[in-house]
Amino acid sequence: MNMILAVTKSGIIGIDNKIPWYIKADLQRFRELTSNHIVVMGRRTFESLPNGPLKNRINIVISKDQTKQTKQTPQCENVYFTTINKIDELIEKIQDQEPMPKKKQVFIIGGAQVYNYFINQTQKIYLTLIDKDIDGDTFLNTDFLTNVDSEFFIKNIDEQQICPISNLPYTFIDYERKN
Repeated sequence: MNMILAVTKSGIIGIDNKIPWYIKADLQRFRELTSNHIVVMGRRTFESLPNGPLKNRINIVISKDQTKQTKQTPQCENVYFTTINKIDELIEKIQDQEPMPKKKQVFIIGGAQVYNYFINQTQKIYLTLIDKDIDGDTFLNTDFLTNVDSEFFIKNIDEQQICPISNLPYTFIDYERKN
């Protein structure tokens, strides 16, 4: 299982159910890594998607509402609604439908509660670290980044870049779980 997220050093990941920054390279990286795979998100993250379900991905939405049914949308592949206690079963069912060499990877894409829930099952983290204080109201718990540093090793770290549009400094960091 993989996790992909952008976060400030202080743990901010959102404000008013939106991403509080614009970094085009981060959005491109997200699309490249997650396309043709499974993305798992909470209901509020799903509702915040400006263009509806993510295209070219299987969207799994975790909701407390057990009455939601699986539905098809014309905008992308399948969208599934499930509860947290049935998520593993649903992912296994979806992956079993794929030929072996083409197994889809699973990417946890937020929000904060979903990241915190799945951190112990995650093997790889694709992190965009934003090196600037930004106002926000949604953040990871205080131990999240500390736990990443202690339980994962850095597999790759890119040189810090500055977004030419938002003027924000950011770094792509890829982590893998230590054995």
